Amino acid sequence: MSTPSPASGGERLTLLPDPRLTSLAPLLEERLETTGRHVVAENFASLLDPLMRRMLADAFEDARAHEGLIWLLEPDGKELTVAWQTGPATRDWPGTRIPAGERLPGLVLASQQPHCANHLYTNPQNDHELERRLGGLLCAVVIVPFYIARQLKGVVMALQTKPDATANDPSGFDPEALEEIELLSTSLGRLLDYRLLCLALGIEE
Repeated sequence: MSTPSPASGGERLTLLPDPRLTSLAPLLEERLETTGRHVVAENFASLLDPLMRRMLADAFEDARAHEGLIWLLEPDGKELTVAWQTGPATRDWPGTRIPAGERLPGLVLASQQPHCANHLYTNPQNDHELERRLGGLLCAVVIVPFYIARQLKGVVMALQTKPDATANDPSGFDPEALEEIELLSTSLGRLLDYRLLCLALGIEE
């Protein structure tokens, strides 16, 4: 049935729970959680359909990121591994590991709060190991927590770089860019939840 929705000016869809399904809800949630624990960097890309891949590429482009990365926690929680990337400087990064409890990714994992910073290369506490891997200067970063099946699985990271100190700084990340990457993380997590639930139930999408 439908009821008027003043906020949208239209009708709001209202569905009554099906008692045949509600009794199975705890089992379905448990199955989703169990399936989610099996998602690791090595199999992550196999879960991405063309829609998800397009969404990833578009979101990083809209945020004006030079590089986009998804880091997933290893099962023991001690390391983060690159599970997916876009951008020329990180093309060879899939499979790269870093300690999960260090630097900005570790801060985001511990706090489960997003982080945005600009002009990083001027900060003495900048992540020089990340710069070494990039082969240039790290100028700006957005890092947000990433959840699958209601579990903290890693972080989504957007980077802006420049080749050396003589090059002009990129535009930096603003609140809209942070919001874009947060929306990406949430939307991708929900799409993956649906994909995992279909796999767990043997349903063809």
